[in-house]
Amino acid sequence: SRTVQIIERITQLVVEICGGEAGKMDDQTLRLPEAAPVTLRVARAARVLVMPLTQAQRADALYRLGFEITEGEGTLAVTPPPHRFDLLIEEDLIEEVARLIGFNNLPTTAPLAPITARVRPEAQRSRFAVRRSVAALGYQETINFSFVEAHWEQDLAGNANPVKLLNPIASQMSVMRSSLLGSLLQVLKFNLDRKAPRVRVFELGRVFLRDDSVVTTDS
Repeated sequence: SRTVQIIERITQLVVEICGGEAGKMDDQTLRLPEAAPVTLRVARAARVLVMPLTQAQRADALYRLGFEITEGEGTLAVTPPPHRFDLLIEEDLIEEVARLIGFNNLPTTAPLAPITARVRPEAQRSRFAVRRSVAALGYQETINFSFVEAHWEQDLAGNANPVKLLNPIASQMSVMRSSLLGSLLQVLKFNLDRKAPRVRVFELGRVFLRDDSVVTTDS
């Protein structure tokens, strides 16, 4: 194996430079993983790489890696060596062929896709524009958790059956909010408790409403 060759070369250099005597090498091949053959279809490789390579060219590229190859009608059955555990599927072999041929030799083909410009109606404004407009009025944007206390939903949103969390991060964060009001009031209280002279906040965020047509795990 290459390991033995490398060790022999290192040992030779050590003996030549430092002197001494090298002991006997004990190279044992124990249980190696069995490599399953992987089939490469020439037509499939041509579609993926978009290169008109022949079967002989693809086989030559894989032969240079020292692979055991059995050629069929339009197919190459490759048995990778034990150390190439990364070769498991056909795409792995196609990648090896492309690497040996040279990625720089692959054709550059721009993808074709229909593109239609999406024009926003004049009556609508983007979230970014709304944030800028509200911030320009002197408000500060807040970002809050989407899970809140259950009684907030009942008291502030009139929601007696909010979406419950199966595994909340805290007991006071057990349901998903259906309104932003509770989160904003919490921020307001936090600042007023610390004698903030002026509090003007806003939030653009998601709310979560129950859909009775969706089966849930709430029980």
